Amino acid sequence: MRATLPPEKTEWTVPQIHQAVALILATKWHDSHLTNRQLQRLIENIEYHQHRNAQSRTSHNNATLAALERQGINPAIAIQCGPPT
Repeated sequence: MRATLPPEKTEWTVPQIHQAVALILATKWHDSHLTNRQLQRLIENIEYHQHRNAQSRTSHNNATLAALERQGINPAIAIQCGPPT
């Protein structure tokens, strides 16, 4: 069985990559059946956190836009600063 993440949930965090690599390295010392179960649990955990991160990102963006609107700032026409040169 091969488990994959949906395309919209492919932004992995460093800790998620660390967990996946650690599990893959551990397969050299464990039974493959046990590892498949662990891998499935890890993928489910990552999918859960990917979903929560997406919800948080949307919520924080909406809160930021609302705060800017309360201050009378229209982000669509606001001047964006670039990185220092």
